[in-house]
Amino acid sequence: MILESFLNVPFLNFSHAYLSGRLPGSVLFAGDRESGVNYVACASAKLFLCSSPQNGYPCGHCKSCSMFDAGTHPDFIAVIGSTKDEADNGLDMQRDPKILFTNEESAVRKSVRIDSMRKFSSWAVESAGAGNKKVAVIADAHTMPEGAANAILKTFEEPPQNTLIIMTARSLESLLPTILSRAYKIVLQKASLHESLNFIKRTCSAEDERAQIALALSGYKPYGALRLIRSDDDIKISHMLKELIDALNGQGNEEQAIDSLLSLDPLTQGSILYELVCEVLKYKAHVKKEDLPLINIFHGEKLAQLSADHLFLALDDLRYIKSENPLIPPRAPKALIRSWIRALKE
Repeated sequence: MILESFLNVPFLNFSHAYLSGRLPGSVLFAGDRESGVNYVACASAKLFLCSSPQNGYPCGHCKSCSMFDAGTHPDFIAVIGSTKDEADNGLDMQRDPKILFTNEESAVRKSVRIDSMRKFSSWAVESAGAGNKKVAVIADAHTMPEGAANAILKTFEEPPQNTLIIMTARSLESLLPTILSRAYKIVLQKASLHESLNFIKRTCSAEDERAQIALALSGYKPYGALRLIRSDDDIKISHMLKELIDALNGQGNEEQAIDSLLSLDPLTQGSILYELVCEVLKYKAHVKKEDLPLINIFHGEKLAQLSADHLFLALDDLRYIKSENPLIPPRAPKALIRSWIRALKE
């Protein structure tokens, strides 16, 4: 596994701590999944099991590395969020690290279940099968309900000897203080614009303008932008944004823009609107238009005429649009979007 350049810093943080003997039995990588946090966790697990590390990286050719890459290492386990049926069929815990990336380009989120944590705790106390070390990666640990976190707490606080527990989470604040206090914490920093654009254009051969738009739409998360491009969702969203900007400028069909927006899931709706409003605020603060792809490419500079007070209120009101409350009747989302747009224009 070759890490992208923007993921090397957090990995080398882990590598130096491990190879210098400063690593406790549990590690937490904090960062959004679409920023590549699971790739760092996976590479770290591989290094921990590698029998001949080279220059701080796994050698890639020892027996342990070969088994890890083949998804057959008996001393590695990956735990992911799952449904009850998936957990009952053993899909929540697997030896193949590729499951950490199966949903990397999907916006779907699932919770890490309490029964998965109980199975993991049983696995942790078993003897190693191929060597004298074991490692587990628990992805999206912030999705664990309190019961699941409590189920793993004792194992996390006192892992069996030569067993490493690696967790990934959206942020440090998303986990219980008792979990945080025991872990070696590594926070992923946002990739630079240059690194992100190069990664996207190299990985999926996207043109510069499309890469810029996808990156902005994803909140500048490289793997999020890649997901949008590979699914062509960035094209769909781009058409919607043009309709929305025209409507906000009083030049388009408001209802058509609302219908286009509602074709997206609520979290994506909120995220896109958030990025657009943020760019308008930055433009009002005299950030260059060339550095704001949604404003620049979709000619949204006229939105700077909107009141800053209205823009900040619009950001706050987005929490209602992102909500997936089952008590809201089916017609309510359209009414919410319409009210949000009209409040922004007033």
